[in-house]
Amino acid sequence: MVQNTVMLVGLLYKMCKLQLVIPAKTEGALNRVDMDGAENRRSDAKMILRKIHESETKNEE
Repeated sequence: MVQNTVMLVGLLYKMCKLQLVIPAKTEGALNRVDMDGAENRRSDAKMILRKIHESETKNEE
């Protein structure tokens, strides 16, 4: 349970560090959305949830 909590806290930390809106470099230009960063955090979340599920399944056996 502790290991799962540590993984979830690490994921939450990474998610909080992500800057979703990238400010425009020039005045009058539109800001951009960091789609790559968001996709990376999504992949991280899927991987961590898969690991948690695997550890729970292993503990049930």
